[in-house]
Amino acid sequence: MDGGDEAHPGPAGWVLNALRAGRSVQLFQDEFRSPIYQGDVSRAISDAFENKISGLFHLGGPERIDRYALGVLMAEKFGLDPALIQSGSVTEYQGPEPRSADCSMDNSLFKKTFGWTPSTITEGLDRMASDAVHNQPEEQICAGANG
Repeated sequence: MDGGDEAHPGPAGWVLNALRAGRSVQLFQDEFRSPIYQGDVSRAISDAFENKISGLFHLGGPERIDRYALGVLMAEKFGLDPALIQSGSVTEYQGPEPRSADCSMDNSLFKKTFGWTPSTITEGLDRMASDAVHNQPEEQICAGANG
């Protein structure tokens, strides 16, 4: 998830902002992603430039998780009410664009080529919380290329 800006807070910002305001959110328990901490994305881009690495890589976190479970972890990490997160199904989605149920990624080629593994979900959330304490944007975890 990417924090975006005030007008476009990204998925993490949307969830956190809603929970802080006491609003419920619906997140799909059957829609999977490989969330990655934004700082790891920056590091990967920097490493690619510095080491002249090119190619096609899946840049996602090392864990697969559904959006509902991720939302609950976020709420718990930031001291917000996880009961405000409602479980839904991607099969019930009525929006204008199609939704893929599983956009998780295999980042094994990335790890082999770059020589490091992106942060786990827990590590990414810990880093988000630390960033917030140091006046950095809180929503610095993104869900790979597919938000």
